[in-house]
Amino acid sequence: MLGFDLQAKNDHEDDCKGTCPVCVQTRRMVSAVVAGSINEIITYLGQEDLENAQKHASALLAVLGEVPPSTAALIGDRSFIDLRKVVEKGLWEITNGDVDAAGAALQAGLTAWYETYPPYQA
Repeated sequence: MLGFDLQAKNDHEDDCKGTCPVCVQTRRMVSAVVAGSINEIITYLGQEDLENAQKHASALLAVLGEVPPSTAALIGDRSFIDLRKVVEKGLWEITNGDVDAAGAALQAGLTAWYETYPPYQA
């Protein structure tokens, strides 16, 4: 073997209340994916590329529908419910061809997400 340890490790501390390094890293990764996905949709809207905006919004909704319960509990069930509503609203506006309303809805949702989960500063 080349010296790589490919064994999965469970470094999670069961009673950490979300403060252990594993939980903090999980929140950072989820937040980055959410922010990146919404930003990508907003970028497509800025380019008036409704087809790709719609595809990406639909894909994000599908992912949000598959969030594991443990992740939802760590991030906050309410946060995912609110996020899903924002993406559904944005998708509705995209489907109706209203780029400005879709962009406004998604930008407001992204701002609310950042208030709860600010971007990680290295």
